[in-house]
Amino acid sequence: AARNHILSVPRYESHYTRKKPEKTYLPSHVSLSDLYKEYTDKYPENYVSRRIYESLFHELNITIKKPKADTCATCDKFQMKIKVTEGEEKVILQEEWETHKKKAELAYDQKKIDKQISEKNPESKTIVFDLQQCLPTPVVTSSIAFYKRQLWTYNLTVHECTSQQAECFMWHEGQAARGANEIASCLYKYLMNLRPDIKHITMYSDSCQGQNKNSHMAVMCMIALQDNTNLLSISHKFLIPGHTHMECFSDHSLSEKKKKKYSLPISHPHDWAQLMRVTGNKRPFLVTEMSTADFFDFSSLLK
Repeated sequence: AARNHILSVPRYESHYTRKKPEKTYLPSHVSLSDLYKEYTDKYPENYVSRRIYESLFHELNITIKKPKADTCATCDKFQMKIKVTEGEEKVILQEEWETHKKKAELAYDQKKIDKQISEKNPESKTIVFDLQQCLPTPVVTSSIAFYKRQLWTYNLTVHECTSQQAECFMWHEGQAARGANEIASCLYKYLMNLRPDIKHITMYSDSCQGQNKNSHMAVMCMIALQDNTNLLSISHKFLIPGHTHMECFSDHSLSEKKKKKYSLPISHPHDWAQLMRVTGNKRPFLVTEMSTADFFDFSSLLK
């Protein structure tokens, strides 16, 4: 009865990977606790323990999908086109979609390889970075705040893949914007404070041209190699758009969960920094509060 109850729940296959086509998923809003409670209420005469129920759940190769803020626009487009086409055109679309997904898998595989290299070589380091969703300041519960102009606080999270240490570079819109120069300035500060024994660094990010994939970032890397004489190489690699899940996303999720339980008021950008300092899974986040003097105009060097 427990097995049949689990299989009765609507499931779907993920279109993000082909590695485990037999694996099926439940929506992210479903939890094992809810499923087990529903089972015990519906079948009290066929009682099984929570442990046995969970064991059956995993044996069936079912998992609960992690919530995603965004889906892949390219995959969504392919799905819609394939539904309304037939014949040779449909075959061509399916082949193109498979190629797109294969590229995404190869990018993730490359990141995994770089992480393994960093684990074996203490002179190498692999990081991922991403800008968190804008943080409103102050945080007020009144509905009238929706109609007011709040100050935005920014957080660029850099996650070191070997030690699992997250470092937050924080500033507010009164100090600087959140474009290519600002992201490059935060990473420049990070690179200047690396341990002297670090010789090679590999950076991963999404392909956002306004922030990450641009000439400003390339110039910053060139200057960093000149200013930090210990560094011998910097590699900046980009994940396929729409398939950009990185470790720093989990850091952002942790901070959002921490905010719900945080008892102190957030009335100033510094309060956001204090919240980040007490956030972390195994290691508390390191926080660097950026000053106006920390931001550089890398674009001026291109003129």
